[in-house]
Amino acid sequence: MDMLVKVFGGHLSKLKTHGWTYWWYRIHGKKAVIVLKKLLPYLVLKKANAQLGIAFQTLVETSQPARYEARDPEAVAMLEGFYEASKSMNRRNKPMDYTKEKSGPVVLN
Repeated sequence: MDMLVKVFGGHLSKLKTHGWTYWWYRIHGKKAVIVLKKLLPYLVLKKANAQLGIAFQTLVETSQPARYEARDPEAVAMLEGFYEASKSMNRRNKPMDYTKEKSGPVVLN
């Protein structure tokens, strides 16, 4: 994990609770896109999440309004769509179909 921070930047945090140690890595913006693109070929279960993150950050960067201006309503609607898709992907106890080969599990809605 330290190597991830050393190579790409970001922050590494540790939490000890109930006898367990949890680590999480955080990186934001353009740096996150670089990391996600490098990891994409190796991801199986979280590949769709990574692709969504790349698309989200790309839209954020390309739809950035000038100072003191509001973001375009179409871009806002798309960003809200990314938010809803992310919530759906990260929902707990969702039914999964593990019968698909090579493409990984598919979320059943």
